[in-house]
Formats: sequence, C-alpha cells, structure tokens
Amino acid sequence: MANESNQLSADNPIVKIDWNEFRETGLFRFVNSFLHIFGYVIVMEVGDDGTVKSVYPAKTIWRGFTQEAMSDSYKKVAELMHRDHEEILKFAKE
Repeated sequence: MANESNQLSADNPIVKIDWNEFRETGLFRFVNSFLHIFGYVIVMEVGDDGTVKSVYPAKTIWRGFTQEAMSDSYKKVAELMHRDHEEILKFAKE
C-alpha cells in the first residue's frame, strides 16, 4: 500500500503519484512502447479539461510511436533521471 508522504525512505518505500505526473515524466509512453511488443497497451482517457478520466489495460494492433513522440519521451525521461539521480542511486545501492 502506498504511503501518502511524498518522501521515499526505508520506512516509506512506495510514494503514490497521480497519472498526470506519470505521463509528464515520459514514462507512460516509454512503458507503452514496451507493452506494444506484446500487443498490449495502457489506455489513458483524458477529458477536455486535461483530467484523467479512466486508465485501463487493453490489447492493441499498434506497434510503437512516431519518432517525434519517442524523442519527446526520451528527453522527459532523461530530465527525470537528471532530477532524481541521487535518490535513484541511493536506493539502488541499498
């Protein structure tokens, strides 16, 4: 079960984030590009106001995304890694 505190620690190993934050990191598209290999996808339905209405797994015929879309995701993931590199390394070593 995720803790509501936003600080990762040995006592708080899971920090819940919302779907918008996950999407903004670039990880949502990155994960979906992997799932496409197997014919699966995580679908995120977003309302006109930008709020996430529903998220669910599904099967798909699609395989991959455009080069432009993936480049955008790689940049976002690189920014995330740059921002969180000390924390990622700290927990990887534990």
